[in-house]
Amino acid sequence: MKKTIMVNYMERVNVYLGLGSNLGERELNLLKAVNLLDEAFGTHPERISRIVETPSWGFDGPAFLNFCVLYRLPRTGNPEDHAMEILHKVKEVEEKPHTSSDMRRTASLCRSIVILVTASSEPSL
Repeated sequence: MKKTIMVNYMERVNVYLGLGSNLGERELNLLKAVNLLDEAFGTHPERISRIVETPSWGFDGPAFLNFCVLYRLPRTGNPEDHAMEILHKVKEVEEKPHTSSDMRRTASLCRSIVILVTASSEPSL
C-alpha cells in the first residue's frame, strides 16, 4: 500500500542582498540600512556575512565597505508581484534620506543595496 506524506509549510523565499557604503560613517550606514530593511520586511536577516572593504571600481572614490544578508520572507501573491514588492521595499531603503546634508547622490554612495538572488525554498526530503 502506497503512503502519501503531506508536508504543511508556508512557502518562503530566500532573498540575498548585497549592501555597500563608501561615504561618511560606512559601517553605521550599513547597520542603519539593515535596521530599515528589518522594518520594511517585518523580520531580521537569517544570516549576515562578514564586512569586507573593497576599492571603488569604475570611478575615483573612497573604498567601500560591503556585506551580504539573507532574509527568508513569506511568499505573498504571485511571484511577479512579490518580486516587485521586494524591489520596491529595497529601493525605498536605499533612497531614504540620509542624516548628513552633504551626502549627495553621485558615483559614491552612502548606502547601496543590490538584490543578488531570490529563490523559493523547498523542504529537503
